[in-house]
Amino acid sequence: MIDKRLLIDSLQVKLVKRAGDYGGFVYDDPFTISPVRFDRSFAAVGKDNTRQEIKPSVIFIYPKYCKIRADKTWEDAIVIDSDTEYTVNKVIPIYYPHRHKIFCYEVEVI
Repeated sequence: MIDKRLLIDSLQVKLVKRAGDYGGFVYDDPFTISPVRFDRSFAAVGKDNTRQEIKPSVIFIYPKYCKIRADKTWEDAIVIDSDTEYTVNKVIPIYYPHRHKIFCYEVEVI
């Protein structure tokens, strides 16, 4: 089992309310998820003037400590970490072996 002392992050999440008029999204009011683990990473692709920055990161949500259920409604949501905004790419539920009970959620953000 994970030690709660490793869950040091607190993030804000804005879920998608509906599609916007011009192809974007309209978001709900933000809510806070805490305690969670946020593994940030940074990758740069290309050189000089064709350089692109990507930040593929993962949020680990443990239902034992954070009473939030991550599901399909989280796709395209916005996650706010201090001044940086990430977009949710994928939500992966991780189950206990031999039981159909969720151990944690891995939320992949970019």
